[in-house]
Order: sequence, then C-alpha cells, then structure tokens
Amino acid sequence: MPVDVRSWALSSPRRLVLLVGGPILVALLVASFWSIRKHADTASGSLAKSPPVSAQVPDAQPFVTAAVDFVRVWGRLAPGQSDEDWHAAVRALATPQLGKTLDLAETGRLPDASPSGSPQVRFVTTTSALVAVPLDNGHSVLATVVISGDSWLVDDIQPDVGN
Repeated sequence: MPVDVRSWALSSPRRLVLLVGGPILVALLVASFWSIRKHADTASGSLAKSPPVSAQVPDAQPFVTAAVDFVRVWGRLAPGQSDEDWHAAVRALATPQLGKTLDLAETGRLPDASPSGSPQVRFVTTTSALVAVPLDNGHSVLATVVISGDSWLVDDIQPDVGN
C-alpha cells in the first residue's frame, strides 16, 4: 500500500472501515446475487423436469347419502313411530357416541322437517365429510359423516348457522 493511502486510511477509523469493509461488502453482495441466480436457475430447471402431480378428490356421494338418510330419519317422527322406534332408527345411522347423545333427545323438540333441495359438501376427506342438508322448513343442518368400518355414519348434527 503506498504511503499516502496508508496515512489517509489510518488517519480516521471511518476511512479504515471504508477501505477494508467496502470491498468485503461488495464481494458479499456479488456472491449472494450469484448464489440466488444459481439457485433460481436450478429450481426452475427442476420444476420443469418434475412430473405433474394429480390430486385425487375423494368421492363425496357415500357421505352425502349417509347425511341425507340420517336427516330424513332424525328430522321428524314418522307417522305411527314411537319414541323408542325413532331412537333405534337414528342410532343405527349414527356413531355410538352420537347414538348415546341422541338417546337423551326429546322427540317433541325435533325440527319436524325432512331433507329438501340439494345437499352441499363443505369439505370431504377420505374418512370424513361435512355436509349441509337443507330442510323443507327453510333451515338446514350440518352433518359430520365418518367412515366406521365399511359404513358411513353421522358423528355430529347441528344447525347450519353463521359462517
């Protein structure tokens, strides 16, 4: 280093930092930019070479059928049906846990409605679905249907309100 550059750099800590740190900062920026470009080229090349992925949407129909069948039995007492017959009928279409809960249900408090219109699948997976079932009284209910063994059973039923 020539004498005048050395004396200039050593005359102030700020000048020394600029003289030493400046080239290091430039080298780091260039290396970082080079690394980002190289990574972007590699990533875009690997995306072009990867095979397309196909998503599989589970068949919702068995879940919808189970929800509608359950709501048809659950929504009202059939003519001449006793409370005990109603409890047995809904228990056969429900999970054991929901069946126990429905054993406490008072049939006089049923919505007195049947499914009407097109059910709407809110979500579906390979093992469960949430189905909105419209009723002939203008309301709708949400039925959570799960696979239990080789049957589709309702695990929860609630009013379809809010978001």
